Amino acid sequence: MSGPQHQITLYFDLVSSFSFLCFATLLTHPLFTQKNVVVTFIPVSIGVIIRQSGNSPPIIPGRKSAKQDYLVRDFARRARVLGVPVLKGLPKGFPGGFDSKPLLRILLVLQQDFGEEVYVGAIEKFYKALWQDGVDFTAPTISKTLLSSLNLPGNPELNSIIEKAESEEITELLNRNTQEVLGQGGFGLPWIKAHPLLVGLIIAVNTKGETDTWWGVDQLTQVAGFLELDWPEGAIEKDPKIRHML
Repeated sequence: MSGPQHQITLYFDLVSSFSFLCFATLLTHPLFTQKNVVVTFIPVSIGVIIRQSGNSPPIIPGRKSAKQDYLVRDFARRARVLGVPVLKGLPKGFPGGFDSKPLLRILLVLQQDFGEEVYVGAIEKFYKALWQDGVDFTAPTISKTLLSSLNLPGNPELNSIIEKAESEEITELLNRNTQEVLGQGGFGLPWIKAHPLLVGLIIAVNTKGETDTWWGVDQLTQVAGFLELDWPEGAIEKDPKIRHML
C-alpha cells in the first residue's frame, strides 16, 4: 500500500449495540473501505470502562427508565439509517444476563493464532449472532457454539481455544486494551480515536499525524471530516442515499 494511510481504531465490546453499528459501518461504508484507510478493531470491557471512569450504565438490569426506552428506539433508528439489519428489542438476557469477557478473550486468541482475517470475520459473526439473530448468549455452551460456526482452518480443538482464552496472558491483554481507552479519557463505547491518518473508541490519525477521539457511532461523520476522506469515484452516483448513511 503506497502513500499515507489513515488509521482508524475502534474499541468495542460485543454487548455494546452501538459499537456493533460502528463496526458494521467501518467494515462496509465506502468512505472507510478505501485503500488509504486502515481500520483496527480492539476488544475491551465496557463494564470496566463505565465503572472506572465514574460513568453510569445507560441500561441497568431490572430497572425501566425513559432513557433505556429511548436508547432501544434510537438503536433501531440508527440501524435503519446505516442500513444494518438488527433484531427487534433487546437480546435474551440483556442487559446483565451474560458476561462478554470470555468471548472477547476468545477473539484475542483467534487474532493471535489465526490472523486478522479470521479475527475480523469472527467479530462480525459474534455480533450478528447477538444483535441480528438473537442467539441466546446466556447459554453455557455459547463459546463452543460460536466457535463451531466459524469453520476455522485446520479444524482446531475448540476446547484448547477456550482454555487459552482463560490464560493469564490473554486476560491481561484484554485488561491492557481496556486501560488504553481509560487512558484516552474514554467513558463508554464505541470509542473512536483518529489520527488523520489514525481512527477508533473511535481513534483516528490523519496524514498530518494529528490525533483525536470520539464517542459514539453518530460521530463517524466528524471522523471522516477530520481525516479529510473523499468519496470514492462513482459511489454517490451508484447510491445517492449513501451520503446520508452516517
